[in-house]
Amino acid sequence: MNIYKQKSAKFIVFFVCAMLIFFSLVTEDYWFLGSILILVLAIYLYTVSFDYTIGHTATSLVFGVRKKKEIPLDTIQEISLENLDYTGKFGGYGYRRFRKRSAYTFNDSGNFLCVKTSDRTYFLSIEDKAYWTDWLDKGVVISEKESAGY
Repeated sequence: MNIYKQKSAKFIVFFVCAMLIFFSLVTEDYWFLGSILILVLAIYLYTVSFDYTIGHTATSLVFGVRKKKEIPLDTIQEISLENLDYTGKFGGYGYRRFRKRSAYTFNDSGNFLCVKTSDRTYFLSIEDKAYWTDWLDKGVVISEKESAGY
């Protein structure tokens, strides 16, 4: 079983904290901006538990934030790797749900594992494109037609 936790946007939190420290030094308003700094750090520590996980087992694809979801490999009709503009297509970070599509965007890479089942299409953001390309090249996912000998 290979499960990978994606990293959250730590640079953004570091940048916001650095800017708050800078403005507190410039404006000499230590109490107000210091309390905002503590609030930002508290929110960051809370959201660290929201790390996005994606991986696979021998029988399913596992993904999700906190609560793990599974897609059995035998229900997957099509799977591919695509580089997408996630802000234009999905509207930014996070979990996005459209009619029969779900997008999990939790990093800046723009690489997505696109998984199509009979009832839904999933767009799962990935960081390690080489790993997933290798996984797909090994032919782990076999469609029903190929396994039936068509």
